[in-house]
Amino acid sequence: MSMLGERMRHPDSSIQAWEDCMDYWDILEPYAEEVEIYGSVTDYLNQLSLLPGEVQNLFVLHVFIGEELNGGLIQFFWNSSGIVAPEALAALAALGQVKAKELLHVGMSFFGTTYPRERHVRIDMLRNTYLADQGGRENPFRELDSEFYKFGQYGEEMWTWLDEYATAISRRKS
Repeated sequence: MSMLGERMRHPDSSIQAWEDCMDYWDILEPYAEEVEIYGSVTDYLNQLSLLPGEVQNLFVLHVFIGEELNGGLIQFFWNSSGIVAPEALAALAALGQVKAKELLHVGMSFFGTTYPRERHVRIDMLRNTYLADQGGRENPFRELDSEFYKFGQYGEEMWTWLDEYATAISRRKS
């Protein structure tokens, strides 16, 4: 079972941008349980590769945005969700979200030149440098999170990116 659940929405459903776009969840939902992020990197990549390319983008950005808004980059990288980071980076580029792509890239660079997809490796690196109860430093992603939050308190701009992408997918297929 994947970590995907119901689509998250801003409590004000009258936001015009959402009314004018297709809901990305309509495209993603049939595939929501097809990719497992909790297993091995190989299994994840194999399962993801079976999804249509545009759906892959929606999947990884759904995971990334949900984690970023729920607990910031520290949560994204700490949890199993961090496995999707390289694909989320590429998906942000595919959606033309240059600023968000740059922010995620800077966050990923915390881990060095080769991003570790294995959760235990990321956790070890975070434990060794971040956790305050071990004499670590302040959250290394705080400033990046502040920049992500400029996309809306509830991430409404980021969710709208996915809706606009879904709308473009739908129009190309009609």
